[in-house]
Amino acid sequence: MDTAARLLAHRIAATDWYERWDCQPFVHGIRIRERGESAEVVMPFVTGQFGEGGAYRWHIMSVSVSVQEPVEEQVRRFVEQITATDPRESAKGF
Repeated sequence: MDTAARLLAHRIAATDWYERWDCQPFVHGIRIRERGESAEVVMPFVTGQFGEGGAYRWHIMSVSVSVQEPVEEQVRRFVEQITATDPRESAKGF
């Protein structure tokens, strides 16, 4: 699962996603949340600026260790979904 988090962080950083949507990466970065046999990669960020006026939001990618679809492919698809949408509409938030 660390591989998925590292790949996601690297691939998102290689896009202009944060700048395009006026977002800021969350200070603690992309992390892994494991529950039982499943794991999720959580990508927190703030729309706008930190502090007043900014909204805390996140995208969650469920990661499967299935041999049928490599982690790299799962991350590629997830990055495509994230970069194609406005995070104020597609991400979870408070």
